[in-house]
Amino acid sequence: MSRHENLIGIPEKKSSVSSARFRLIVSFIAAVLSLLTSGTGEAREIGIVSDYATNWYKPRENGNPAQHRGTPLLVTADEVSHIVGVFDSHTGIPLAIFPVRGTPHHPYLSRNQRWIFVTERGGNGIALIDTRQWTHRELTFPCSRGHECHSVHIGQSRDGHYAVATFQGKDGGIALIDARKGKLLRMVRGLGQRPRDAVFSLDGKKIYVSLQGENYLVIYHLKSGRIVRLTRSHTSYRPFAGSGMDISEDGRYLALSNTKDNEVVVLDTLRDRIVARVGHVPQPVNVSFLGKGNHLIATGNRKSGSITFLRFAHGKLTRIRTEKTGPGANIAYLGPDGSVWASANGSHSIHILSPRTFRLVQSIPVVFGPHWIYFSSDGRRAFVTNWGSRFVTVISVRTRKVLRSFPVGLNPNGMVLVYPEGPDRTMAFTRQQKELAKKNLLLASRLVLPPARTPDEKLFLRTCTVCHGVGRILRARYRGNEWMDLVRRMKGNGARVTPEGMKEISRYLETGAQHDLRVHTALEDELSRH
Repeated sequence: MSRHENLIGIPEKKSSVSSARFRLIVSFIAAVLSLLTSGTGEAREIGIVSDYATNWYKPRENGNPAQHRGTPLLVTADEVSHIVGVFDSHTGIPLAIFPVRGTPHHPYLSRNQRWIFVTERGGNGIALIDTRQWTHRELTFPCSRGHECHSVHIGQSRDGHYAVATFQGKDGGIALIDARKGKLLRMVRGLGQRPRDAVFSLDGKKIYVSLQGENYLVIYHLKSGRIVRLTRSHTSYRPFAGSGMDISEDGRYLALSNTKDNEVVVLDTLRDRIVARVGHVPQPVNVSFLGKGNHLIATGNRKSGSITFLRFAHGKLTRIRTEKTGPGANIAYLGPDGSVWASANGSHSIHILSPRTFRLVQSIPVVFGPHWIYFSSDGRRAFVTNWGSRFVTVISVRTRKVLRSFPVGLNPNGMVLVYPEGPDRTMAFTRQQKELAKKNLLLASRLVLPPARTPDEKLFLRTCTVCHGVGRILRARYRGNEWMDLVRRMKGNGARVTPEGMKEISRYLETGAQHDLRVHTALEDELSRH
């Protein structure tokens, strides 16, 4: 049986079937495939293929912990608006707006659907949304002034018991959370510079942590508290770079992007040893195992605007192909239709690639800066956040056509879908709440910028408020050429700026003048008056 046949679910030939009957079955299947095939020559499937995995427990999740029916609620983390928004995913009507303390980055849904954990870059902990009451509170990490804990990404244990948030700051580390009760359990500090991704081992006894600013990864043993630092590269990772990480569905292997080395390494989780590595991957950042089996890996190579496919088999990691997609190529997933769906921060399209030829098959136009892709439980819809705008785009997985785009807050980054019980998904929200949400969304979508004092400052404000909360830059304390390294990274992520503009922004940031700026939303203005 070919891989193509396995993905779309064609049954194997049984020995008892006669030759004539078998030919009839094959002819029928061929006719069906012909109907399902687009002009690009790629077959499409209605429903969910067997190899599809939702990855709900990972730092880059693409679906829910369990399958649900009905129309879900959409929850977005809107970075520039500094809000978490709840929307009817069918109509786009806002139902609740939660202003949060820091810059909301990624939301994560607990396995029991009780909690949404929202990391806050620039905050001092995470935001916690209670989906039973639809209320919000801050889960504050015990960090002192000057030792802030800016949370980045979250991983969850597969039994739904624990969640772990990476946090950055002077004493970067992880925060262990009871994912069933929404309660902070412990802090583990001093793991190294800029912890990024965290994943649990299959048995939930170990936490693997990648670090952007170190040439090692950390293995934390939950029961004993033992910390192991495992060298992944002999290159200095200061200043920091990339370092995305992912774990295979079977829990056996870990893939890690050594961004500065242009390579991917694989770690065996049974022995906790790096067992393979391959180079000539152009500055990989986010790395993903695709589907449940075969240990097929894809990396998003932001700077080069490409996706690289690799396969790990029989102890050997092989680079298959690097395919150009779009600027800021970011995250690749195996979709419920069996195709690879990839986002690109600096483009206007979602890109579909073949899992057989590893070539670009189709580009689906969205608004701008597609960052996150999240699939509905029935596999029929793909939701896309447009990080460079204020819209979420909804795509039919079967037809690959855009169904609608609707406004949320400014610069939506991550999202989750929540499936409430009962026939009326909006029943938990009163008419007054909906009216207030509509008003607050408009206020949160209006950015209040100070008058620019210089041409350089004007360029900085116009360019750097497009994709994320400028507060992250105002708080940053880089030196000299480190600012240019940061600007180059933002260019690789899709920032629309010329080479000369990059130099101007870098020179401006080096002066430190940005630390006197106050950038906020109209909603923050109104809340400060009450």
